Amino acid sequence: MTDAPGASGPSGRPVLDRPAFERLTTTHRRELKLHCYRMMGSLHEADDLV
Repeated sequence: MTDAPGASGPSGRPVLDRPAFERLTTTHRRELKLHCYRMMGSLHEADDLV
């Protein structure tokens, strides 16, 4: 990840900056944790993955 404004990845798509990435993960953290829990069968493992 980069904090450089206007940076783009290999596909030419914009790269998220750290604050934008943190907003996305915070917004979807519960869903990510539940998905990981379903795959792993353990809340401890789900926490580690998220």
